[in-house]
Amino acid sequence: FMSLNTPTVEDQLEAFRSEEIDMLVVVPLFLAKGVHINQDIPEILGLPKGEQVGTFQLNGGTVPLVYANPIGSDPLLAELMLKNASDAIAKLKP
Repeated sequence: FMSLNTPTVEDQLEAFRSEEIDMLVVVPLFLAKGVHINQDIPEILGLPKGEQVGTFQLNGGTVPLVYANPIGSDPLLAELMLKNASDAIAKLKP
């Protein structure tokens, strides 16, 4: 789905170039590690293989860049799913 969604990682990185930021933290919204997490996104970010820390070119300078782990199977996701299911069920009741 990464290739179907917008903005792309590249588009968003380009948008950040006009911002005044002092660091860039990339938190991928994926549930599990796979090719996108382990290869595609780090490559787009310009990170060496296996690294999660690098730099981002911004306005003629550089800022620190850190690549966080994916959201994964955090228990908060299960709570959110239960809340959404409960909200949906509530629509059935008069």
